[in-house]
Amino acid sequence: MGDANTSRRKRRKRCKPKSISPVPTKLVILTLDGDLKQHGFRVTLDIGLEGIAADPDHSLRREATGSLPPAPQLLDDLQRWQLNYRDAIGQSIVNQNAIEQEAITPTRGLKPRRISYGGSINPVEACQQSTHSVAKQFQEWLRSESFQMVNMRLREGLNREDFIRVVIRTQDLAVAQLPWHRWDLVERYPYADVAFSPLASELLAPLAVNPRPKVKILAILGHSQGIDTDRDRRLLENFPGVEVTVLDNPQRRQINDQLWQQPWDMLFFAGHSESLPETEQSVAQGRLYLNADVSLTLEDLRYGLKKAIANGLQIALFNSCDGLGLAQSLSDLALPQLIVMRERVPDPVAQSFLDYFLQAFSYGQPFHLAIRDARERLQGLEDRYPCASWLPLVYQDPAFVPPTWQELTAVQEPKLSFQATAMISGIVAGVVVAMRLAGWLQPLELKGYDQLMRWRPVQPPDDRILLVTIDETDIGQQSADLRRGTSITDGDLEKLLTVLNHYDPRVVALDLYRDFSVDPSYVHLKHLLETQAQLVTPCQFGRQPPNQGIAPYPELSPQQWSTRVGFTSGSIDEDGILRRALLSRMPPRGSVCPAEYSLAFVTALHYLQQEGMTLEWTDESDRKLSINQVVFSPLKRHSGGYHQALGTGQQILLNYGTGRQPVALTVSLGDVLADRVSPEWIRDRIVLIGNTDPSFKDFHGTPYTRRYSEKMAGVTIQAHTVSQILRTVLDQEPLIRTWSQWGDGLWILAGAMVGGGTIWLFTKQRTQAWGIGLAVVGLTGSCYGALLVGVWLPWIPGAIALTLTPFSTLLYQRFTKFTEQ
Repeated sequence: MGDANTSRRKRRKRCKPKSISPVPTKLVILTLDGDLKQHGFRVTLDIGLEGIAADPDHSLRREATGSLPPAPQLLDDLQRWQLNYRDAIGQSIVNQNAIEQEAITPTRGLKPRRISYGGSINPVEACQQSTHSVAKQFQEWLRSESFQMVNMRLREGLNREDFIRVVIRTQDLAVAQLPWHRWDLVERYPYADVAFSPLASELLAPLAVNPRPKVKILAILGHSQGIDTDRDRRLLENFPGVEVTVLDNPQRRQINDQLWQQPWDMLFFAGHSESLPETEQSVAQGRLYLNADVSLTLEDLRYGLKKAIANGLQIALFNSCDGLGLAQSLSDLALPQLIVMRERVPDPVAQSFLDYFLQAFSYGQPFHLAIRDARERLQGLEDRYPCASWLPLVYQDPAFVPPTWQELTAVQEPKLSFQATAMISGIVAGVVVAMRLAGWLQPLELKGYDQLMRWRPVQPPDDRILLVTIDETDIGQQSADLRRGTSITDGDLEKLLTVLNHYDPRVVALDLYRDFSVDPSYVHLKHLLETQAQLVTPCQFGRQPPNQGIAPYPELSPQQWSTRVGFTSGSIDEDGILRRALLSRMPPRGSVCPAEYSLAFVTALHYLQQEGMTLEWTDESDRKLSINQVVFSPLKRHSGGYHQALGTGQQILLNYGTGRQPVALTVSLGDVLADRVSPEWIRDRIVLIGNTDPSFKDFHGTPYTRRYSEKMAGVTIQAHTVSQILRTVLDQEPLIRTWSQWGDGLWILAGAMVGGGTIWLFTKQRTQAWGIGLAVVGLTGSCYGALLVGVWLPWIPGAIALTLTPFSTLLYQRFTKFTEQ
């Protein structure tokens, strides 16, 4: 835009209306069938959302019916107001221009009106009194008892914060002349306004808005004797964002050709006009005066107007006098929006209204609120031109959703080439991959992994495992001195192992630390610990020197350590979540725990050995654990979402069967000692024994943990690990594995290409937003489905690349457009 327009835009900024967020508009259709003078009106009220009136499957909801009585006195007062208004306007213009009493009144009506002074009341005062009388009687008419059900249901269906477009359908022109803008509904609801529609209009399918670089306006400047239409021309031509074609004092053929040959968004007329009175043979018609010699009715342009409407004409503004006849003439053409003046309009009022309306509309106000703002701003002229705010009137077809200025000028940005889009997608993918490898995305990726885990369906408990817990109640029933700092006394441990052995379990695993010898009085317990081959016991590595950890049970000989001792140390992430199971590692230097395999892994091996399966190591340079040809591929740096050092040892992702119900059948120590346990729960099963008393602080966060109370006991995590190993080897359930770095990189690149391709393929912003949203949903579903079959895909990096690429593409478009300017 040139400098002149730029400076004009800056000047207009002082008048910018308050920005309103786009919200759904409620459409209220009030049908008044009858007449004001003799019979009154049958009233029906329909309320719905804007745009549904043309959809037979979503018709407006009938809210209420009622009636309004005939009001001949109101009609008489309205006609008296019209006479007083015309006298007052003539008087005001004479006073403003200091001209002779016989001078022609410069309004946009054709016929000059002579001003006469007579009587004791000034014409302006008489107009003001008539205005007050009509407004008062109008309010009383709307308070008629027969209308109150409609009025009540109307208020119940609306809120003060709603955008409300009220369309009154009627055939009585007198109804449109009433001051509906003074209705308390409009006064009290700041985002409401009233328009009119003929009763017989059809609810047609809405026309599509065809956005263009600028709003195209066909401006017809007609007969201008005594008025200044050049100011209208200048206002339109200097207004930013419009393309104006001006026909000055045109011939009928010129108008018709323009209507046929080009698409228009808005038709504007300024000049003299009048409404021809309704007769028994014809309805009221409007007549436009093109010049001193030529006039026509809108019927004379019928086919040209139909063509223009079919080509997208949205708004017609007849900024001239006495426009109700014009509205009547256009009633059957389904013109979406028609703005007329109900009475003779002084030149300054007409020009101010045009300026105010274009300002409000172009700054983003919805059409009906732009009309309301422009109309209410005219009150500032009423010290010179009485009732100026009464003049603007809108006729609408209810089926059409009024366009916004932005919709009319929703110019599509030039589409980037496919090569440029691919280049941007590649750059974004590269940045995301680099951030990922640097570890910056690891916290987000781990949280995303947790969410995918929580979405998985609940798995049934593993019937190969029995979990025996020593809870707070069990501990409270034992002597603290006899427990010696542990969760179970020698006597109760002896009873427990004796009962379990009686029912022949396949493996018994104790997740209970005992680095002290058994009390000599419990000889049988000492014997069980020394000789029971299926009994697995724990030890623990020290976290840091000089902490040497916790040693194995003293009753076990060093020859038994390799088969009956497993470490319980785990791999906890920085956020306190245990997502990995450490299966094997060399004991740290200085540790008193000699175990090379975890307690869970040793326990599972004992169970599997009775199935004829043994542990092997692969022959690769990077050796891996293997059971029955099932390889436990360990995690490495840059596996999945892990990009920082993971420590030593063979680690796998811990596939929690579920975090919302027990991993296995669970009983308490008291249940076993009281013989409340079925032998079938023990026979040929793995029995895991551990404490769940919070005072021992053996609780850890898992992907299912959102609060402290949801942390999982250590023995339960051991059960999950054992169950995962058994499911992997015996049930062929895959381990959770990850792709290579190249595979992850290609996945991220694919996400970026989808995001960039959406912007390249679609041009409308709404379609682009929907496309990106659906792509994110598809990406999430793919990652979730992959995890169900044991593959952890880079969900978060893929989503970042997918959403960042469109943003980068649009930013690049803006930058290149700016540099070109």
